[in-house]
Amino acid sequence: MKLERLSTFEVGYKGTFKDKIVVDVNYFRSYYNDFIGAQRFVGNRDGSRPSAQQLGASAATLQMAGSNTRILQVWTNARQEVQTQGAALGVSYNVARPLTITANYSLNLIEKDKLPEGFQTFFNTPKHKYNLGANGLLAKHFNYSVNYRWAQGHLYEMPFAVGTLQDYSTVDAYVGYVIPKAYTTIQVGGSNLFNATNTQVYGGPNIGRLVFAGLLIDIK
Repeated sequence: MKLERLSTFEVGYKGTFKDKIVVDVNYFRSYYNDFIGAQRFVGNRDGSRPSAQQLGASAATLQMAGSNTRILQVWTNARQEVQTQGAALGVSYNVARPLTITANYSLNLIEKDKLPEGFQTFFNTPKHKYNLGANGLLAKHFNYSVNYRWAQGHLYEMPFAVGTLQDYSTVDAYVGYVIPKAYTTIQVGGSNLFNATNTQVYGGPNIGRLVFAGLLIDIK
């Protein structure tokens, strides 16, 4: 294997308008040579070429105990240049001290058309995803944040399994009470508050609701 070589460029802009709106936008494009990925193929244990019948058998049959045929996976370099590109947009609007609205969106693409069939890139990134949120200071010592996250379903490749994830989303929230004299913040919050069943890693478990309470101490 050869070392992977990467050339990339990125352009972006970040600015503030009337001390109320913050905009952050960027675009990138990357070019990979000798891109490292994996290739699966069917081979015989004795090194001979599999027959047409063996190649047409199911994966379960190929992996049966005592079978001379097996599915192999090797790490290798792509002979073709692999290109990725993406863009992101983030906006924050401070309506008032108790309320700041935030939103961000990202796009990530990989061009696989020139790659050989079955070549695994492990580009486990949603094409589209976005967040919508709100945060602010409700009273002198109370602060909060609420965030909705959504990601598009996508192909997820692992060395032991390959499959397609479904769209998934979560709602996260947090409330904090600051005690200035004690340099402490009392925190209560949770992620995936509505317990929406979602899987973010193929072959991994469903992620459910998680709630927490704790103290954040600022040591000066």
